[in-house]
Amino acid sequence: MSFGVASSHVYSPLASEREMNWKLAIDVFLETYHVRTAHKDSIYPLFFDNLGLVDRFGPHIRTVIPKRTIRSLAIEPDEAVGSALRKHANVVYHLFPNTILLVQPDHVTVSSAWPIGIARTRKTTYTLVPEPAESEKARAYWDANNSILHHATNEDLTIGEAIQRGLASGANNDVVFGAFEHALSHFHAELARRLDSAPPVPAGGVPPW
Repeated sequence: MSFGVASSHVYSPLASEREMNWKLAIDVFLETYHVRTAHKDSIYPLFFDNLGLVDRFGPHIRTVIPKRTIRSLAIEPDEAVGSALRKHANVVYHLFPNTILLVQPDHVTVSSAWPIGIARTRKTTYTLVPEPAESEKARAYWDANNSILHHATNEDLTIGEAIQRGLASGANNDVVFGAFEHALSHFHAELARRLDSAPPVPAGGVPPW
């Protein structure tokens, strides 16, 4: 792969359980309008407000989230622009149904949401780094990168747990997506399509999906 994932090395695998449906743990990666509010003191200063490019390929999704530094490319020669995307944007791949790849300048973070109950999810995350982190300097570098990510992700998941509590209250019969929530609507439409076509679950049985 062009991102070098096949030759990368796993660093710092983590797992945790959260009080939320697994779909909510994916939803938080598929839109950018929450960044200014949810991450105002962490990663928001790095990014524009509510700006992203969504591409679909089959059931999967790619979202390009530009950083404010991308404006510097306006004065760069055309040949320099194509190789600069990882430096000036976060590229998020949603591999349907439950895995997120966050592509950053020199590494990739892989995060998956595993349902262990209607309102409980096991979240697994690890970092793919280009070389084994064998020195103290290398570990300190990757730990600093992961600290930023995990802090922002925890902000997302804490809000997701609050949303789960709101959904469980029964106050709303429906959740409506806005016209600009392209990735979210694609994800849930694909889920609905597959569940509608799935065979019925036998009494006391395990769903086949």
